[in-house]
Formats: sequence, structure tokens, C-alpha cells
Amino acid sequence: MIMPHFPMPGDAASRDGMTAYFRQMDPEILVQEVAAGPNATTLEAKLDGLFARSPAPSAILTMRPQYTLTVLLHLLQSGLKVPDDVSVISRDSHSLLEKGMPVLTCYRSAFAKQAHRAVRLVQALLAGRAVPPRPSLIIPTFVAGATVAPARPAGVLRSA
Repeated sequence: MIMPHFPMPGDAASRDGMTAYFRQMDPEILVQEVAAGPNATTLEAKLDGLFARSPAPSAILTMRPQYTLTVLLHLLQSGLKVPDDVSVISRDSHSLLEKGMPVLTCYRSAFAKQAHRAVRLVQALLAGRAVPPRPSLIIPTFVAGATVAPARPAGVLRSA
């Protein structure tokens, strides 16, 4: 799981939710968190380190579109095939990534729901009503693309 160098609100909840989901599917699954670092070169070096280990990752979940692009390009340059060798899932969608080949598996944010909640909060504040802080989750929509392969044991590359 590629985590942001500068976390934003919601990143920890995303990480925790994804990790819980993966462990629910398979209690033995190894979920490793990797900080992306300040630039693409740092992330590429970390990816090289991950794939030099045994077992190599069978999937990568990214938390930002720019990390997704770096991961996809680096895997391609390294001779790894998506999804044959490694699956890639992006927690975020972006218009530049929606036209890729293969089509990216990702989560699409519910921007309309976020905007609606923000407007309701502002209206309440403008009306003089107290708005107590309370966290609320907005669950994104899963978009099945072509960057996820069927489950396989960690470290087993399909094209090897």
C-alpha cells in the first residue's frame, strides 16, 4: 500500500478500511505500508526494493493518482506486466488515468455527496446553528478495471 508523503484527512481511515477488508478476505494476507517519499525517484527506489524481496508483492494499492502513474510507468519500465505480474488498484480516480491501457481499477469519490454535505454544513452555520464536529465516512464507488488479476499466492508471477 503506497501511502502519501504528506497525509491528508481520510488517508488513515482509507488505510485502516482497506487493510481490514483485505484481512477479512484472507487473514494470512500481508499488507505492507510504504511511504511514497517526496518524489517519483524515491517511490521508484522503494518499488525496486519491494520487488527484490521474496515474496514480491502480488498487488499494489496507491493512495494518490500521481503515485498510481509512477507505479504503472515504473512497473512497465521494469518489465513487469499489469495485471499478469502485479495487480494495481488506485484509491483515487483521475481523468488522466481513466483512459489508460489497461483500464485502471480504482475507487471513484462521491464528489456530489461531499459537496451536498458541505453545503448543508455551511447553511447550518449561516443560520446560526451549532454544528458539532463529527466524523462521517463517504464511501467511494469501486470501479472494476483491467488492472487486477485473479488471486494468487504472494510472490508468484504469472508471466514467469
